[in-house]
Amino acid sequence: MQRTLGTLALVALLVLAGCGGPSGSGGTNATTIDSSGASPPNTDGSSTTSTVSANAAATSGDLPPGVNESGIENTTALLQAHQAALVESGFETVVRRNGTGVQANRTVAFDQSQRVVAAAGAETYRSRVVLGGQRTAYDFWSNGSTALVRAQVGNRTRYQRSSGRPTTRLTSVGLLGTTVAAGNYTLTAVNGSGDERRITLQTRTLTNASLLLPANATNVSGYESTLVLDGEGRLRSLEAVANYTIGEREARYELRYVLQQAGDVAVERPSWVGTALNRSGTNSSTVNRSGPTDSAS
Repeated sequence: MQRTLGTLALVALLVLAGCGGPSGSGGTNATTIDSSGASPPNTDGSSTTSTVSANAAATSGDLPPGVNESGIENTTALLQAHQAALVESGFETVVRRNGTGVQANRTVAFDQSQRVVAAAGAETYRSRVVLGGQRTAYDFWSNGSTALVRAQVGNRTRYQRSSGRPTTRLTSVGLLGTTVAAGNYTLTAVNGSGDERRITLQTRTLTNASLLLPANATNVSGYESTLVLDGEGRLRSLEAVANYTIGEREARYELRYVLQQAGDVAVERPSWVGTALNRSGTNSSTVNRSGPTDSAS
């Protein structure tokens, strides 16, 4: 029995919304792991600004909501500011995470990515979600009045009209929120002013592995995460890595998020939209093809 597009797309909607890889998020509950007592180095190759210097700089100017002179005090407020600023300006983002989890009692690798280009207001957008290794990709497009989905699963391509992607999916606040909430971030640098203001927070202390890693992850080590914000609270970049054991197999988790552009974003109509409009109608339509590719089209 063939699954509907709505069922298939549900996987993509959850994948980068903070619901984890195979077996979902999970692992060691409320585990605190401090890989090093020292402040982590900056990832851009620049010299590390001490916490004292960062705190002194922070007191001379406003910090984004949810951030104080010590670090992150309110993850919810921070993510709300991030989403509001993105939606107001328009944005282009890329997020990718990979690791190893357990599915149907088998140890499997996962590699998941999402690219979003959205105009101001986030009603006009295009987005692509790829589940690497599963020959599965989902494309979403909206011009503000018509929203379409293309699902490429195996050798089948399906098209369907939709009510549009929620803003929370487009801005990845679920995944970003759980990643930030998993660690104990310290303010390490405040640089620039105005549009060039950048606030850097870093951690090597994983306070809740269950928010970051797949279920049943043990022996967690090598955790590091760096978060860079702008003055309006947008997450400009977020990186998190950790080593762990799952199913008696050594594994590594990596997450990379980058805000590639804020403001002046043009959303091009994908080439597949014409076909989708002709085929979708009010119900989903299926055609055969050779399988999904990993590049946006």
